[in-house]
Amino acid sequence: MKLNKLFLLMFICNPFMLFAQINEHFDGETISEIWQGDNDRFVISNNRLQLNVLREAGQSYLSAPSRVITNAEWKLSLQMNFMVSTSNYMRFYLCSDNPVLTGALNGYYLRIGGSSSRQISLHRQTGSTNRMLGSGDAMRLDMNPLQIEVKVNKDDQGNWTVWSKKPDEEEFTEEFTCQDATYESSNYAGILCIYTLTNSANFFFNSVSTSGDAYIDIVPPSLQSFNVWADSLLLRFSEPIDAGRAVFHFSEPLSYQTEWRNRQADVIFCFNKPLESGKKYMLHLESIPDLSGNILSDSVIPFALVETVQLNDIVINEVLFNPPTGGTEYVEIYNRSNKVLDLSQLNLARRTSGAISGARALGKMGDLIFPGEYKVITKSKEQVCSFYDCQDENAFLVLESLPVYGNESGCVVLADKSNNVIDELNYLSSMHSPFVKDKKGVALERQSFDGDEWVSASEDSGFGTPGYKNSQGFATTGTESSIKLENDVCFPYQDKEGHLSILYNFKKGGYIANISIFSVNGRLIRKLAENLSLSTQGTIYWDGKDDNGRIVPISPYILLFEAFHPNGDIFRKSMVGVVSN
Repeated sequence: MKLNKLFLLMFICNPFMLFAQINEHFDGETISEIWQGDNDRFVISNNRLQLNVLREAGQSYLSAPSRVITNAEWKLSLQMNFMVSTSNYMRFYLCSDNPVLTGALNGYYLRIGGSSSRQISLHRQTGSTNRMLGSGDAMRLDMNPLQIEVKVNKDDQGNWTVWSKKPDEEEFTEEFTCQDATYESSNYAGILCIYTLTNSANFFFNSVSTSGDAYIDIVPPSLQSFNVWADSLLLRFSEPIDAGRAVFHFSEPLSYQTEWRNRQADVIFCFNKPLESGKKYMLHLESIPDLSGNILSDSVIPFALVETVQLNDIVINEVLFNPPTGGTEYVEIYNRSNKVLDLSQLNLARRTSGAISGARALGKMGDLIFPGEYKVITKSKEQVCSFYDCQDENAFLVLESLPVYGNESGCVVLADKSNNVIDELNYLSSMHSPFVKDKKGVALERQSFDGDEWVSASEDSGFGTPGYKNSQGFATTGTESSIKLENDVCFPYQDKEGHLSILYNFKKGGYIANISIFSVNGRLIRKLAENLSLSTQGTIYWDGKDDNGRIVPISPYILLFEAFHPNGDIFRKSMVGVVSN
């Protein structure tokens, strides 16, 4: 009594244990309840399972739960009262993730017949695609009727061995061996009969069994993709989800119903009110468990209603075509529209001899760019961020490779999948500021999202601003160019960070600055900047030290700020600051 209770408790704690293996001899009056599929097309007759279709060509199957996958053995004893052919044969499904054996699935099956060679072969099925892994002797099945037993073994390294035995043979004969470990788990095993109308009742099965170890799933599910429509959101996970235990919520109140599909690997949120165009929504995945209890870690999914990208909705905003030694190229794009756009619909390319070439897809379904957002396209985020300030590492789109762009000239093209140009930049090295002597490692920046003026990224920005506002963008309309001393006292003797700070602001980019500091009697004590490439606006600090790094005496000092533009504009301003104790 206690032992029976123990087994019952084991089955309750592990619901897969009861049907982890199959051992069926078809000795009952009706088909066992473990089988599902085309049950009405099979009968038990004389202790055998028989296909019993009334003169109709087609396919019929039965499947049963089986998690056997490793250190395993599968056996099947059958009889087919015809000569096997490409129209009349069967599949013995050893492993399948889907109970429906006539549709798309992932798994392995043994094919008995099905070719002009009349042989036994092992196949891997991926969706609706089949690949033969190995086959036995040709014409091994050349007999009518065909009576045969088959046996398949697989170890924990993915090594398969297939055996067969005819009624007049005392031992099993090895058909072939092969190796494949693509799939590590199984949920079902079963039989599939393929027949013409004359053989719709000529399949017989004496026994079928599976034994071995089940795959122990310790890998949490992952979100593979999502699709957004005005009235719904589809999430696709890597495996079936325990829907009853899944916990998620939206960042704002949304009225919706959920529908699980694809054996609970997909979930659809059907909204009662259409999503708003251009609005960013957030879905919080708090706890998403698979059927084995592994949980997808807490994550947040941004999504929005995607619209069609059109000319100049996205612009090329910054390009580094001549990277520093040890660095790599990048192209920055900016969404200047009020739309949410799908990056998977775009390519980065180049133009050579008038033709667009070297296209690289920018993303997969679900990779979005929101209004006012930057994206940096490169082959290595690390090689960019090791030279430049990366304020938003999430802005990077890393591709295996970029189109080839020359160090002296080239053409960067952003296009849709039909090669309709969204934006294009023909660049020359001579577009850099004439004050920039070494152009290696200096990015070109667009000065305005609405214009086509380009200038070198400023020196005080690090010669590049990947993923955020350009250093050389136009100032806000109505802004006057100005230079002022924002903090006019510093305290170097108190070991504070109270530096003198010079705030500058220009209507346009491209200025070069010389900044000198003099004592009250006119002696030069510090060359704070010399031919410094400036951003459109920024701040420059003086720490109260001279050119030798020594703290200067307590006194007022004169700061001379001179700014020059390639078009001839000059700004000069003298200011007085104080070094105090």
